[in-house]
Amino acid sequence: MTFGIIGSYLISNKNSHLNDAQLLLQVSNYNELLSHHNRDLHLFKHDYENILLSMSAFIQNNDMAGLKRYFTTEVMPARVTLNRQSGLSDLSRLDMPTVSGLIYAKYEAANGQNVHLVVTILEKVTLADIPQIKVVRILGNLLDNATDAAARANHQVALTVKNRDAHTTVFSITNQIPTHEAVDLSVIKKSRFTTKPGHLGYGLSSIEQLTTDQLVVNYCIEEGNFIAELIIKH
Repeated sequence: MTFGIIGSYLISNKNSHLNDAQLLLQVSNYNELLSHHNRDLHLFKHDYENILLSMSAFIQNNDMAGLKRYFTTEVMPARVTLNRQSGLSDLSRLDMPTVSGLIYAKYEAANGQNVHLVVTILEKVTLADIPQIKVVRILGNLLDNATDAAARANHQVALTVKNRDAHTTVFSITNQIPTHEAVDLSVIKKSRFTTKPGHLGYGLSSIEQLTTDQLVVNYCIEEGNFIAELIIKH
């Protein structure tokens, strides 16, 4: 795996028109929705357990036909909903409301493009004393890029958040490069580059202006996947 210097793939910069205060307010609103989502998830899991327990009545009465109807009409639809709701459960381990709110917003936006954003956070992640606005803008751009590309490929984006050490956190975003689209890491650094006909790109410049010694963005191509890393030192 070979990483380049700060870079991005098909930067769209969809939130560039918002000033810092507006962006923070927007993300805070998303975080409030995420809090409601987590409460709903807890209630839904409880209801789902009750649904499974209710199946015992059919089994005790040896009513296999009734059990089959109940399973098809009640259990399976609930299972689909539970799987979708559980897709964001790992966000509870990310202790930064503005960033978790942003990820929730991008998760919902990806669903709107028929793209599944898989969020994996296996440990407690606490981000303190970092420039929140810059993190939100960089991460938002990277997720937008990955989602746009995934919509033309396998409709999958993977976001993994982990602690590299006590003072370094890494956000890794992976998407499949669409078939017949070549990505030249030396070319995508150019301002306003895009492979999408009829669209204006923002290239490296939109992210490079936000990076610091504390916020570093690396990228690479591996086995047909584009991987972007946001490294936060705190």
